[in-house]
Amino acid sequence: MTEPAKLSFESLASDLSARLATQSVTSSVLLGGARLIDESSRLSGQYQDPNYLPFYYHVGRVFDPRKLLCVGLDLGLQVSCLLKGCSQPESVFCIQEKSDSFYSPRLAISNIRASAGRRLPVAVHVGGLNDPGVFESCIGIDSALVTGEMAGDPLMESMSLCWSMLSDGGILCVDRLSWKDSEDVFRDFCRSRGASSAFFGTRYGSGIASR
Repeated sequence: MTEPAKLSFESLASDLSARLATQSVTSSVLLGGARLIDESSRLSGQYQDPNYLPFYYHVGRVFDPRKLLCVGLDLGLQVSCLLKGCSQPESVFCIQEKSDSFYSPRLAISNIRASAGRRLPVAVHVGGLNDPGVFESCIGIDSALVTGEMAGDPLMESMSLCWSMLSDGGILCVDRLSWKDSEDVFRDFCRSRGASSAFFGTRYGSGIASR
């Protein structure tokens, strides 16, 4: 019995756009059991926007990654939504830069495991992508998310490092492309590598590139 032919990146991106346009999935459904620092944030426009956090769920449904790297952890809501859409996630490795606003990864890890099951291996590194041991821990991932506000050289460096860790056919998903020159940096990055890519009109602008 032959395996079904894999869909092209263009077909998958088109499917993702169509799913996003239906606005059929809400953050309340995806994250009803998530733990937040302030419960009143569930009423915010950002939380309720069907073109923000639900986008990650659709990414999980369409691309169905197994081994995930996330650059920018915060409360783990983006990762949680993506994992809700995945059929068989195997591992998650998260990078969170040190900052005054980030105190502990425990809340994020709790949210991620609540979405994907307690047995899912979840590792968090508080530091940078260039830190010793990070590359070795992430080599062979099939998806990478860059969710924080970055532009210029820092964004280009983060995407380049993630790209070097991706397996063939893996995807790089970058959020907040409407911030400063981020969209131009993303498009330049894809052109320089001859990568298939697509842009999505999410709340802050998102792009996906296929290795």
